[in-house]
Amino acid sequence: MKLKSTWHWSIICGLLSLAPTQTAAQAQGPPLPQPESMTVDRSLSKAEAAQMIKTARLFYAFWDTGNAEYASAAVDKDFRDNTLPEGRPQGPKGLLYHEGRP
Repeated sequence: MKLKSTWHWSIICGLLSLAPTQTAAQAQGPPLPQPESMTVDRSLSKAEAAQMIKTARLFYAFWDTGNAEYASAAVDKDFRDNTLPEGRPQGPKGLLYHEGRP
């Protein structure tokens, strides 16, 4: 499951309160960052919740490490962020501009 819009990110933010418990070096390979706590929407099936949690963990692994492979695994090539600053490209490339990563 890759996220296709910022709406999905809103759901993830509502579902998870992630506080990575690993250093960036540990997150570069398995295991992915573990949440300290989670709130999961009860209307989701266990499979849907598990997939959303995995996607969020991949996304947080990207933020922790800057490894573009995690971003590619977490978001769809058509990902669109409607809150990007002017001049930043849409899609996964826009995510790679975080903290000066071109």
